[in-house]
Amino acid sequence: MKIIRKSLLNLIYILFILILSLSCSNNEAVEDDKKSMNGLTNAQLEINELNQQIKTLQNQIINKEKKEKATEFLLQQANQDLRSAKNTIIELSKNNPGNNNDSAPPLPPDTNTNPIPKNTTVLKTDPSSIIEKITPAPKISDVITKIKADAKAKEEADAKAKEEADAKAKEEADAKAKEEADAKAKEEADAKAELEKTNTLIADCKNNYNLANYAEALSKCMELANDNNNYGNRIIALMYLNGYGVIQNISKSNEIFFNIANLGDTWSIKYLADKAEKNNDYVNAIKWYEMGYSLNDLHSAYNLGILHYKGLGVEQDFKKSFSFFKYAADKGHSDSQFYIGRYYHIGNGAYFGSPASKSFFEALKWYELSSVQNNHKAQNNIGILYYLGDGDSTFKGFKTDVKKSLDWFNIAINNGSESAKKNAELAQSNLYGREDKRLSEIILD
Repeated sequence: MKIIRKSLLNLIYILFILILSLSCSNNEAVEDDKKSMNGLTNAQLEINELNQQIKTLQNQIINKEKKEKATEFLLQQANQDLRSAKNTIIELSKNNPGNNNDSAPPLPPDTNTNPIPKNTTVLKTDPSSIIEKITPAPKISDVITKIKADAKAKEEADAKAKEEADAKAKEEADAKAKEEADAKAKEEADAKAELEKTNTLIADCKNNYNLANYAEALSKCMELANDNNNYGNRIIALMYLNGYGVIQNISKSNEIFFNIANLGDTWSIKYLADKAEKNNDYVNAIKWYEMGYSLNDLHSAYNLGILHYKGLGVEQDFKKSFSFFKYAADKGHSDSQFYIGRYYHIGNGAYFGSPASKSFFEALKWYELSSVQNNHKAQNNIGILYYLGDGDSTFKGFKTDVKKSLDWFNIAINNGSESAKKNAELAQSNLYGREDKRLSEIILD
């Protein structure tokens, strides 16, 4: 664009020289005309060159999506200079007759096939402004490198943000866990302190009652009762029942036992059931025992087995009886284990509907479990198993052993069995020469 501006200035300078030359004398007219025509020819070439450059610039403006506003300004200036130059040539031609030709020289052909639209808005800028070169597009490798770098930077930023978020979440979780742990520890400590306080009161209540210090016992037991503690209520009920430290009031005692039994106090349940059974009130006895059985009380299960075994308060049912005994026996209840052994000892020939077939070996197993807990009835019956035996001439079945039988009878005697005393005499007599075992005299518990 600087070249265009310079050419236009040169053209204007030439035109100025031509105008001055018109004022020269007639003698110099022909020579001056020649010079003027040469100047016009040169001006026309300059104009053609300018037109070509203008066309190139216009094509660049049309083909590009973004027009450079500074270029449009220069194009407008160039067109204005061109029009000024044309007007100057016309004026010169009118004042110069030429080589014996009065007509004005022809104007240079208009090569501007793409004129700038009239309504084109041209940004007014400083004419001295220079069109800057368009920055070349970056290399693809550079673009890829930058994209990778940006992606890595974003990944690192995301990782850092995640790390910070995880650290914050962990900190909050740790704080919450500590808070919960502290709360749980406090709750456990409070519960432990409360339990220790309760156990201390129970010990004081029990010890003072056993030492017949009833005033102090009543005070400690009342503290427990006020906290709905069944043990405290139970001792108070016993004090009213027997008139210890208070005026005897059996009705009050029964009321307390009834209330705490319905709250699940198994001791009170067994007390009320046993009391009903002693009074031959088997219907209420069964009701209380069933309540105890529902609370997994083995004593209640055993007594339900006895009542169904004997048919007291209910129809005799050996199958149900066996079921109640088995429940308690499996949990280590000695008397229930003894009865399971007795079922297998006698067999279902005597116990109609019993699921237990006669088996001395199975009976021995349950008797031995019971005898470990010093159940003298089981120990006496083990002696009978060895005294009788159920083997035949081929020694199949339970082999007789009178000496071992006598040992078991003596063990039962030491634990308080009266039946074993008689049975021991029979075994000893047979052992020392009497062949008749006098089986009809054997006492089976």
